Amino acid sequence: LVSEKNRAWHAGISYWNLENDINSNSIGIELDYSPNYQNNIFSKKLVSSLIALLKNLKKKYKISNYNILAHSDVSPYRKVDPGSKFPWNTLYKNDLAFSPEKAKKNKIKSIRIWFKKRNISSKKNIILFMLAYIGYDTSLSNQKNFFYNYLLKNYQSHYLQNLKNGKNLQKTYDLIEKHFCILVLTNLKK
Repeated sequence: LVSEKNRAWHAGISYWNLENDINSNSIGIELDYSPNYQNNIFSKKLVSSLIALLKNLKKKYKISNYNILAHSDVSPYRKVDPGSKFPWNTLYKNDLAFSPEKAKKNKIKSIRIWFKKRNISSKKNIILFMLAYIGYDTSLSNQKNFFYNYLLKNYQSHYLQNLKNGKNLQKTYDLIEKHFCILVLTNLKK
């Protein structure tokens, strides 16, 4: 709807990885998402077109997989799209999005010791610290549990699609921890 040369307002008020003007340095792709679940089918033809478009944009603008995101990633308190049925696994298989990989257990143990030495002991505070490092806006989650739960649900809709309900905190915590470890140990956040 807007030429990629021009600035669009696709993300609205948004934040990712210390950047709070996502609209000025990103390209939004609209896939006709309905928050009331009436039009959330990502057909093979639509996904095929998306893959071709992402390959082109990724090459043209040298976009890292880490920065291929959902509206629910950059604006987790206001947006839920593309939702839990979005085919992230297909994008991972086509090297078009970042997926938290397996981190070595000894590295995870080191991270846990690091938090303990700094007296960061509650799981909520540790999760918020890690999500902030990953790139998420955690500011509202520090204030109210409602926003914290909303943030977790949006993380799950991207990385743990089979959960999608804000529950199973341990499985979510484990993946956030792996996600965090990979980023701390690599240069993926470019």
